[in-house]
Amino acid sequence: MLLSEIETSADAYWLAGVIELRDENWLSAVNHFEDALNDEGSLGELCTRNNVAIEIAYPITPEVTAHIGPDPRSTRLALAEAYQGAGKLSAALQILKSMINTHPSDLIIALSLAEIAFEADDGRKMKIADLVKILDETDAVEGLNWARDFSRARALTRIDGFEEAIDAYIGAMSDEDIPEDVLKLAWYEKALTFIEAGDRTRGRQELSSLYAYDKTFADVEQRLRSRG
Repeated sequence: MLLSEIETSADAYWLAGVIELRDENWLSAVNHFEDALNDEGSLGELCTRNNVAIEIAYPITPEVTAHIGPDPRSTRLALAEAYQGAGKLSAALQILKSMINTHPSDLIIALSLAEIAFEADDGRKMKIADLVKILDETDAVEGLNWARDFSRARALTRIDGFEEAIDAYIGAMSDEDIPEDVLKLAWYEKALTFIEAGDRTRGRQELSSLYAYDKTFADVEQRLRSRG
């Protein structure tokens, strides 16, 4: 294979996209990933031919890391991340919606979709009720079930599904794999959900328990001192 052919292969474009993604050169990453997907049928061929295995760990949410390789699914996930970094949330959501339609049980895609939908915070770009259904249809993934419950809880609070959201927060918090920082955040948001649902007594009880666990977390102390 000529050097020029290697430089313009789908795998070369993919690798260039990953480098730009890591360096937060978002639009350049977008261009490279789109070039790779223009020949998506050959993604991975160059690596396979040379007995090279490449897998990059990249955070699709602050708490969840996906393993990205030179294949169409991973490349589209990375492309959506690049669009998100560039502030082009509609484009990112469009990619992920298309992906979830063909991979409805894929939890990683659903979590990426939820993260960007929450950032967009615009029911016109992504209907939150639809997001809840998507999360409900995903398969369990060992070590990440807390993330599904946590995302479901956040989505449900946005459509006033407070009781179900509280159950989802409890589910996330009871998962032994949940990171401690997410545990405290889920605890905090659960307390606020009780308050928003009209149960201020239970909400303050939850805040008091969280305060006993971590006196420095967020504005818990200020909320407990307030009578409002």
